[in-house]
Amino acid sequence: MVLQALVDVGIDGWKSSYASVDNVLRHLQRKSSGYGAPSYASVEWYGAILNAFCKYVGKDPDQLVSLPKSELEEVIHSYLDSGIAKGLSKKTVKNRRSCLLMHFKKNGYRGDRELEIEVYPVPARYRKMLEYIPSSAEVLAMADAARSLRDRAMILCMYTSGLRESTVKALRYKDVRHDLSSDIILVPVYPEMKRIHHKACKNNIPYYTFFDIISTEALKSYLRAREAQYGPIGDEEILFAPDARASRVSPEVAKFKALAKMEVNRIVKNSARNAGLKEWKNVHPHSLRKSFEEALRRRRPDGSMMNEKEVEFLFGHLLAGSQDPYFGSGVRVEGSTISFDRTMAKKIREEYSTLQFFPERNLINRDETLALFNRRFLKLSNWTDAEIDALGDLSELEESKLRELLDRKSKQNLGLNGNTQKVVQMGEVKRFIEEGWEYLSTLPSGEAVIRLPPR
Repeated sequence: MVLQALVDVGIDGWKSSYASVDNVLRHLQRKSSGYGAPSYASVEWYGAILNAFCKYVGKDPDQLVSLPKSELEEVIHSYLDSGIAKGLSKKTVKNRRSCLLMHFKKNGYRGDRELEIEVYPVPARYRKMLEYIPSSAEVLAMADAARSLRDRAMILCMYTSGLRESTVKALRYKDVRHDLSSDIILVPVYPEMKRIHHKACKNNIPYYTFFDIISTEALKSYLRAREAQYGPIGDEEILFAPDARASRVSPEVAKFKALAKMEVNRIVKNSARNAGLKEWKNVHPHSLRKSFEEALRRRRPDGSMMNEKEVEFLFGHLLAGSQDPYFGSGVRVEGSTISFDRTMAKKIREEYSTLQFFPERNLINRDETLALFNRRFLKLSNWTDAEIDALGDLSELEESKLRELLDRKSKQNLGLNGNTQKVVQMGEVKRFIEEGWEYLSTLPSGEAVIRLPPR
């Protein structure tokens, strides 16, 4: 584990019990402290590689920096060659070389003592791990095959925004609350998100992107179900929060906790497999970002293409020279020192709205989209197709009606009969328990289900 690797080389926060490691930590902190939320990703990367090298040589970090130059060069070459022999990626070996050179350079191995380590070249377009880029139709199939409303919304939102996996984990409710009444949601990415996940804003480059109308409806369906089950959502709560039962923590803890390290990858892979994608093993969260890139660079219905600078901005890439101020200030981001140009944000939103993320998007109007997602919402709440068809026009279902339907199905699933089981207000539970009733569960409405045990 990476965390154990940090402990092994004496790292605690931005300090280390080893002087040589402390020198490097000060360098990394200065390098990453532009917005008051320094990235810790570089520390984890550095600590893991240094710890592996220490174990290989059998010495601690401070002992390593006291080795003669020639001996140190020999053991570094031996260590890197062993990685090649094990079949590690050439990029991995190159990263290890860079990390070790940084460590020794910050501890006196420079100038006349600079280490001479062979370069391990990486061929152009080299990639050891296979990656499959799903088409727009396959992304839709993955979303339909998702195991929950949360997973469905996450897949669609990742695809239509191009957000990195770590950024998706760091999103909070307040990041989208301001735009939930819109068909297209503006999603800001800013350095302070690193306080939630240390990789959330890569290279501390602030930008914004959007969720399109289909992913927005999926997100609203998920949020409706979440509010029905757990009550109103607070601004600081994680947008795609982990399932309390799966993570074995209380709902109060889960809603402020980012998804686990491999959870998003598991969600994407399971959805790809359930959708019947032959290459499902090679579909990763980053694959959806590549699918987003293809959508941005695709010709629009009128034959035009999106402006290249706007494409790069939506990707979170730093623009060259004087182009960055082009996206200037005006729209403040809550909880951040960042702001974006209001006029430019409106222009890019309009440009974004003309993109075709899904083949059939131009054939579906807003009412059909609402009906489609309300049907999906009810099916995931255990309603049968026949029961759903009997409800009539699903596009006219208001939120209060959806809550009522969800509550009704929950009672039906529990087999409430009014004699040995019944529903009471949460404040009455204590009195009924004292009278001999047993608490069973809580309904989405916030009411409690109790049962009279058999005598």
